[in-house]
Amino acid sequence: MKKMITTLAALSCISAFAGDMSLNAVTQVKAKSGEGSSYGTSDHRGLKFSLGEISLTLKATSGKAFVKTKFEADTSSAEVKDAIVGYKFNHHAILTAGNFKVPTNYEYNISSSETDFVGHGLTGEENFSRNLGMMISGEILMGLSYDIGQWNSNGNGETGKDNVIAARLKYDRDAFHFETSWATKQEKGDDETSKDFAASYKQGKIMAKAEYIMVSNVSGNTKDQNAWQLTAGYQLCDKSQILVKHEVAEHEVRAAGKTTTKDLANTTIGLNYMPEKGMKLSLNYIIAGGDKDKFTGSRSNGYVRNAVAALVQMKF
Repeated sequence: MKKMITTLAALSCISAFAGDMSLNAVTQVKAKSGEGSSYGTSDHRGLKFSLGEISLTLKATSGKAFVKTKFEADTSSAEVKDAIVGYKFNHHAILTAGNFKVPTNYEYNISSSETDFVGHGLTGEENFSRNLGMMISGEILMGLSYDIGQWNSNGNGETGKDNVIAARLKYDRDAFHFETSWATKQEKGDDETSKDFAASYKQGKIMAKAEYIMVSNVSGNTKDQNAWQLTAGYQLCDKSQILVKHEVAEHEVRAAGKTTTKDLANTTIGLNYMPEKGMKLSLNYIIAGGDKDKFTGSRSNGYVRNAVAALVQMKF
């Protein structure tokens, strides 16, 4: 933590000479209870506390150049999550280089502090995570924009991956957003490939989201995992919002001429309350369904038993 503060202070001093600068901080404390109070397991019954996102983000600009550095910490260590430098040639071409998220998987690319519920869901698995790379972004036509780039191996512990190539197309019009993305890990013909389709709508007190992601050749050429989610929300008043989300993950394994499919379903009822600017209190009730414990796919963001989750967050 001391190194994190020292580094951030140094960067702040340097950036003060660069031009516009902003500093943001997020602190999250979570609590979960019930048989499924830990993601993907059913052996916890009591109340369990944990830290969510604890981060400091520094952004600075100088003319058309910009920089972003994001630090995240827990009770014992700190690490640099994002380290970005970039240059805006014009609205059609913006260069970004450094360590940052691959622009695929809509749910995962939403910051933890901006999610509608307590944590990412089944469509938010880290199929393609952060790593060092370079990306070109820009506007094609009014409302239509793109991202395309290449990264080092995905950094989730796998070896032998040469690189990751990804592209995303986005369309924004008034209250409507749509995006589709594609990414692949290049490796001797067994390329893990992700295709994602997502849309969101927000008008007045009503919001809705949908996403469908298909991941083929997971950890080889014998496994596929698909997931989808539907979310709807209603703003009860200026400070409170009620939401419902249903999501399903399907894992397919091909072996000995047979194909086996297992699924995990989560339905989440949520309530968000914002008592002060920058503060959010969230309460979720998660209902687990499908094959539950027998689900063989990645379930680090899913529950195999019913659970209650709560979040206290401060962001400024």
